[in-house]
Amino acid sequence: LAPRFTRRIAAMWTTAGCLVVVLALGLTDAFERAKAKDAITDFRVRTQNLHVDHIDEELDKLEKEFEHLSPPVETADVARTKARIRKLEGSRCPPKEVSCGGDWPECVHHLLVCDGIKDCHNGRDEDEKVCDGSVVKVGSSFRGIIHWHRCLNFHDHFSTVTITATKRSPFFTNRTFLRATVTREFGDDDTFTFNAHGYFAYAARKLVIIADDDAAKGILPLSTICTFNFGDNDHAECEIVQTSSREECGIARVARV
Repeated sequence: LAPRFTRRIAAMWTTAGCLVVVLALGLTDAFERAKAKDAITDFRVRTQNLHVDHIDEELDKLEKEFEHLSPPVETADVARTKARIRKLEGSRCPPKEVSCGGDWPECVHHLLVCDGIKDCHNGRDEDEKVCDGSVVKVGSSFRGIIHWHRCLNFHDHFSTVTITATKRSPFFTNRTFLRATVTREFGDDDTFTFNAHGYFAYAARKLVIIADDDAAKGILPLSTICTFNFGDNDHAECEIVQTSSREECGIARVARV
């Protein structure tokens, strides 16, 4: 019995040893698979990072090339474009009122613009650019060609308005009152100059020039109304109208000279 029992014990230990070896091999294989999986994941992440870095470099190159395709957009060009859009859209405010701008529709009366109190929610009615009096500073001259289509039988000719004096009351700052001279150039040696008075309304950005009573010398009394609607203080569209009836007689586009 002893030899048989010994053989059984030996067989059991052999089987147990085989099982241990098999389990060890299985654990090692599982560990190697997990390690390989981590390595593959790490490789993929590093590859994607390299790809993203490459894309960033290419985008930087494209941006630099794009910047060199044309000069940067000037602030004045942006202002003129916005002014044209506003002109095409038109005003949704009642007469004698002006829009505060922005996405929030709001209007304030002309008399509330540049009065020292912010009435617009965004404060635009007191903005420095809106209330800038240098647009009609003394010495400013605006010149353009008048095209007549009624009232007077004149050919198109140059006309120049020069500001000679200004006064802006501290109690009525939404307008600047002024004196001016107007010169009509009908030909090389044929000019006509007269004195005028008027004002600049900041809300409407309108320059109104009215001939003095004794200036017309028997010619139909006319006034000039120029609207600075090009996004700057240097260009304006003008109407020449009868002073009494406001009937339009001619139009002009003027520029600061």
